[in-house]
Amino acid sequence: MPEPAKTPTPPPWAAGGVGQTPDGEAAERIPVAAPGGQPPTRGVPAGRVPGGGVGESPIRPEAESKVNGAFDYASDLAYEGMLWGHTLRSPHPRALIRSIDTAAALALPGVAAVLTAADVPGKLHYGLIEADQPVLAPGEVNYQGEPVAVVAAETLDLARR
Repeated sequence: MPEPAKTPTPPPWAAGGVGQTPDGEAAERIPVAAPGGQPPTRGVPAGRVPGGGVGESPIRPEAESKVNGAFDYASDLAYEGMLWGHTLRSPHPRALIRSIDTAAALALPGVAAVLTAADVPGKLHYGLIEADQPVLAPGEVNYQGEPVAVVAAETLDLARR
């Protein structure tokens, strides 16, 4: 008959109280929860509530209104004279853009504008470290889903058309 598996003994620095780190230094274990189930307050500056640190979920004040359907998302907002936008994205992972004919879309009643890379004033590229990402593909698509054109219309359905 096989012997039952033994539960490994935790190292002293993980067992609570004072122990040693793997480097041999003395270390006091910080409790996961204070008495009563509350997060520990050790090291929390005066006037601050514990929680929301690295590795912890932040408190989201809008969460309840999102869950119960009361939150207004951008697509829920509508104002008189407002235009809706839609980005046309490439279905191809790699492609050359020979031309984009916007005349048919602009001829539709309610379409205010159709913009391509040729219509972007100023710098066409942006980026966090290096400006290497085009706002709209300028003649070559480098990945599936890359923005190619933007349509502004009176309704979202019309912009997506």
